[in-house]
Amino acid sequence: MHTLNVGITSNILADVFDAVKNPNADEYLQKLMEIETDSNVFWKISPIDYEQDDALRAIGYLVRKANRTADNDTYDTIMPILEGLEEIKGKVSIEDFYEKNNGKTTGYLVREFNYGKFYDDYAAEMARINEVINKKYGLNLLPTNRTAPDEEKARKEFNDLRNSWLEKNSIRRFVDEYYRAQADLPTEAVR
Repeated sequence: MHTLNVGITSNILADVFDAVKNPNADEYLQKLMEIETDSNVFWKISPIDYEQDDALRAIGYLVRKANRTADNDTYDTIMPILEGLEEIKGKVSIEDFYEKNNGKTTGYLVREFNYGKFYDDYAAEMARINEVINKKYGLNLLPTNRTAPDEEKARKEFNDLRNSWLEKNSIRRFVDEYYRAQADLPTEAVR
């Protein structure tokens, strides 16, 4: 849907309304602020080309101009892409844009880091960590568990094992020291 910047547009329209000496200017500007950025509302109000009111025709012109500009900008961007797709037609499948893990697409677009493989490996590692914690501390954590246990020593070891694996196998938002410090906090403090 094409949109207009209402703040800028309302200033332009105020000048247009002053120029055409429109008595309904305040009402139109208020209506524009109420509908915010949906330019299609003007097409629903009335056929703008045949409108007797100069101000509404001015609005219609500005909306059509914005829509035409957006269409032209889109056309200039999409045409090289479509031409490039035509050149590779039959050589590339849409599946080639997605990561693969064990011969199956993961649903993630191809990037430097294979997220599909990471999530599979992470699930396997979490199952292993839960098994280690269960044996050592006599707990009953499910293989799919991602939450550290409440018991302090078990929680600390669980977080240390998980963080050491993630340090080596993932892209993390913060430095490793942050996650180590967070691992020392009680579960309630992290939630």
